[in-house]
Amino acid sequence: MRVVPRWLVAVGVLVILGIVVFGLARIILPMQQVSDPQITDTVEKTDSNFVDGKGKSDNRRQGPVGFIRNLFGDSSEDDTVETGEVILLAAERKIDTSGILTAAQSGDIYWETSGIVDDVLVSVGDNVKKGDVLLKLDPLSAPQNVILAQADLISARNGLDDLLNPTGLQISNAKRDLKIAEDNLESLLKPSQTNVARAKQEVSDAQEAFEELLSPTSAAIASAEQRLAIAKDTLRDKEEELDNLLNPDIESLQDELRDAEFDLLRAEQDVELADIGSATSSLDNAREHLDNMKERQFKIQKAIDGCIVNIVENDNDDDTDYMHITVNEETEYGGYTYMVGPVYQVFEETGEILKNTYGSVVEQKPIRICDTGRAVTVDGVSRTLTEVQDDVFAAQERVREAELQLERTRMSNTTALDLANEKVIDAQEALDDALDGVDLIDLELIEAEVEDAKADVVDADNDLVTLINPLSEDLDVSKGNLSDAEDALDKLLTPESSDVELAQARVIDAEEKLSELIDGPSEDDIAVAEARVTAAEATLKTLWIEAPFDGQVIDINYQSGDSTDQSIYAVKLANINKLLVEVSVDETEVSNIKLGQIANLSFDAIPFLEIPALVTKIAPFGETVQGLVRYPVTVTLSEKPSSVMLGMTSYVKIITEVQNESLAVPIDAIKFDDEGEYVMVFNESSNQQRRVSVESGIIQGDQVVVTGNLTVNQKVVIFVPKPTDSGNPFERD
Repeated sequence: MRVVPRWLVAVGVLVILGIVVFGLARIILPMQQVSDPQITDTVEKTDSNFVDGKGKSDNRRQGPVGFIRNLFGDSSEDDTVETGEVILLAAERKIDTSGILTAAQSGDIYWETSGIVDDVLVSVGDNVKKGDVLLKLDPLSAPQNVILAQADLISARNGLDDLLNPTGLQISNAKRDLKIAEDNLESLLKPSQTNVARAKQEVSDAQEAFEELLSPTSAAIASAEQRLAIAKDTLRDKEEELDNLLNPDIESLQDELRDAEFDLLRAEQDVELADIGSATSSLDNAREHLDNMKERQFKIQKAIDGCIVNIVENDNDDDTDYMHITVNEETEYGGYTYMVGPVYQVFEETGEILKNTYGSVVEQKPIRICDTGRAVTVDGVSRTLTEVQDDVFAAQERVREAELQLERTRMSNTTALDLANEKVIDAQEALDDALDGVDLIDLELIEAEVEDAKADVVDADNDLVTLINPLSEDLDVSKGNLSDAEDALDKLLTPESSDVELAQARVIDAEEKLSELIDGPSEDDIAVAEARVTAAEATLKTLWIEAPFDGQVIDINYQSGDSTDQSIYAVKLANINKLLVEVSVDETEVSNIKLGQIANLSFDAIPFLEIPALVTKIAPFGETVQGLVRYPVTVTLSEKPSSVMLGMTSYVKIITEVQNESLAVPIDAIKFDDEGEYVMVFNESSNQQRRVSVESGIIQGDQVVVTGNLTVNQKVVIFVPKPTDSGNPFERD
């Protein structure tokens, strides 16, 4: 065991006693100053407690030794004055506050539609650029409107392109629509005689129908009665047929069979074969002649088709350029189908479009005009198309006559025998059916026919009754038809102003559309078309998430296969290249803060780190917090150390004022009386004190900046607080 030296123990005891004596002196000395007026006056003159602003003193009276000497009556230093020096320093006025470190630009990005995440293209910590795709959805999992957005976008872009770059066909259609609208307006204002005559005829027909309904003619009644009689006869025949099926006469059927067999035997004896060779030869000659006429017609038709032009487009303008074309395969364009063979007339612009679009399928032909009614010579015979068509028709009639003649020749030999044979077969079947009993299918058919016949009788009878005594509903309908026809005629002769205005509006609309195609669309139309494109693009972009600004991925909430939730952010993004701290400053201090002022930031989490910053924003309005008005102030970091992280608590010192080479004195040298603030300048040579009025300013450590009649290195008396009769050590003189 190691023993502590006695001398070390003694030193420790002395140190402890010194500390105790020093503490007692701090209590006893002020009490002596209060009880002894002489000591009090001396203290007021000397102010002996603090050293000068640099921590130095000419005559120290502080510490345990000084207080012990005073305590034991050593007054050799009672007249010593503690002083400090007037110095020059660079003073700064600061505002201390704190806030949370955040990025200048940050945000949470949410899904704008539902679906299944298909691909996550970034990871936490990745740096991305504005417009980079971060996550994608499976298109098939998205709502229908999002899936169809691709088609909507294509349609909107095509619409915008058509608006900005109209084709010749669109212009031609617009001209046609304008012509139709003008014709409709013209026909409304000046109806044609044909339309008027047709309307009058409709009125006349409706009038006759109404009059016939009121007073039917005897012919109409007779016709209705005849239909009723025919229906009754048909019903009677069907009922007899049904009765014969249910109750057949066997003997009568047997007699009919014997008669039929006798007729067949006689027909077989009378059959004589006739010469049909000449009839067959005539038919062959007729068919050969028909083939010759058809071949001649084909050749003439081909020659005529070579100069026939099918008019597809025509605006009746002599200045319009046209093109004649043919196609070598069926082609559809602009709602018209072009067939192989014929020549078509189109606008020259349309022809160029067809040639550029379909290439070698479309062939341009020379423009030509010919007489389609001209005669064409074929095999030495000159015939027009109409004449050769008549020749073909005559040849066809000749073939039919030859076929009929051959058939009549054959029928003359076989018809009688066939008829006799069929009669025998029918009689035998009728007898067999009667002997076998009633066939249920035949019975159902006959009964159905009887019911149909009864219904026909009822309908015919009702028609007759209605004709003689028409129903009020039929009269109303007929009267309404007459009224409609009269209104249509009146409207045709005297059109309503609303119809005229509508027709005029359609003309104006057609003119505007044509003008837009020729002169270009209006800004509003372009804006509408562009808005459709933008809307479709916006809907389509909901299938993925793009970075709205340059930054770093801070957090990701989804993985591939996750279902989206529009209330949970998908990606948290922040631009960490520019960091800031928003602090709250009291209303009494905010007026001292200006944009561009320097600030220093420190962090509890990172000791010894201090980052320069600048004041970049001062809120123009305050916020009331617990009854105090405070203003948000933004401080932006001038640099970004790698060690700092978003969300850290930062302590901010904003330097609001800097005073270089300012006069300063120790804080305890400032005294205050009725005239204001002052210091006591001490003249060491004369040991005299002189009052100098000052005005205090910025406090820098234990120094305070002052203005007054002072110079550098002057000595000023340090004021020591002391007890007074009133108990206030800081009572003014």
